[in-house]
Amino acid sequence: MRLSILDYVPIFEDRSAHEAFQHSVELAQRAEQLGYMRYWVAEHHQVRSVASSAPEMVMMSLLEQTKKIRIGSGGVMLPHYSPYKVAEQFKIIEARHPRRVDMAIGRSPSFKNVNAALNENKEEKLDFETQLDDLKKYFSDNIDDPHRFKSLLATPLIPTAPEMYILGMSERSAKLAGRRGLPFVIAQMGQSSKSIDEVIKVYRDEFERWHGRYGGKSDEDVSDSFVGKIGEILEPDVRGKFDADSEGRSNDGEDEESFVGHARKRSKESFGEVLYGGHEEYSRAPVHEGAEENFGGAKPYVILATFVVTAGNDEKVERLLSALQLWLLRIHYLDQPHFYPSIETAEHRVYSDRESEKLEKNKRRIIYGTPREVSRELLELKHRYGMDELMILPHVYGEDARLELIELLAHELNLG
Repeated sequence: MRLSILDYVPIFEDRSAHEAFQHSVELAQRAEQLGYMRYWVAEHHQVRSVASSAPEMVMMSLLEQTKKIRIGSGGVMLPHYSPYKVAEQFKIIEARHPRRVDMAIGRSPSFKNVNAALNENKEEKLDFETQLDDLKKYFSDNIDDPHRFKSLLATPLIPTAPEMYILGMSERSAKLAGRRGLPFVIAQMGQSSKSIDEVIKVYRDEFERWHGRYGGKSDEDVSDSFVGKIGEILEPDVRGKFDADSEGRSNDGEDEESFVGHARKRSKESFGEVLYGGHEEYSRAPVHEGAEENFGGAKPYVILATFVVTAGNDEKVERLLSALQLWLLRIHYLDQPHFYPSIETAEHRVYSDRESEKLEKNKRRIIYGTPREVSRELLELKHRYGMDELMILPHVYGEDARLELIELLAHELNLG
């Protein structure tokens, strides 16, 4: 079973942001040891109880202190940002840690004042589809196809790219992911089983409509198509050779056409390494999804994310659940919690009737119980929806409790 983690980087009561980051590093390292597939970091703005306002920054820290587990954003809320700058950031991360970087993309507007601050002085926003096209261009170093910034390259120039995913809960997002041949990540947030099933079906149907069923091509066909459609996959030393002047010539006099032809040849020669050089046990596919999309080799892939609560005994499960429920209840209030509440704080909280109703409703968002019960329910979810992968949110109070949670589930599901 493929199991991964989505981390909000919680700041616990009586803890600091520094301690929150230190613990997330420890949790990622332990997840890697236990056999989890990937570790993603959420993006949340103006949420004082979590530290993940800039996931790409947290990602680099986690990558530097782990060895093989995939690290990603869960996700980048792209409408707020310049695709060019996002591409530069993720190419730097990918250059430092090739074939380990995931980039899940969403479009949540966040709070009204956050949205206003992130988009200040923008006369007109780019539409989401255009932004995705931009990322594809910048990650593939494509300077051939028509584009408003046709000759613009995002640096550094590297032979690999992050794997892209689409986050969403609606049929609109499912259609977008399917049409573009990208993996789709959906969260279980209290919606009905029927709703989840319908959205996933829309994704798979749209994927097949645009890309057909996965079919094999020869390595040579794939290589030709990759080079022809994606553009040059270049070794940094080769691509860096061309520093064109106003006449389009390199520093040693080679014209651009000759250089690009040489680069394409080098690219095709190295394609086998790019295609087959990934770590399959930690990567869904050994080549970036954008490349697969363009040569027709992509496969539909669905990840379901859900909150989970488990511990060594029922009493501890209930106590952890009470703290998570208090956090979920207050996170959308104007007077947000300044930290993730402790179990003691949660146990002393007196709820109104209306709040009690909300607590009961929020339970539908959480899988909780003994390790065996939670594992059984996760497996049921996987088979019910035909999931390729599950992603847990171990958003419980306390460093030791979070470590215990991922350890118990890893052992129960035999991840190692």
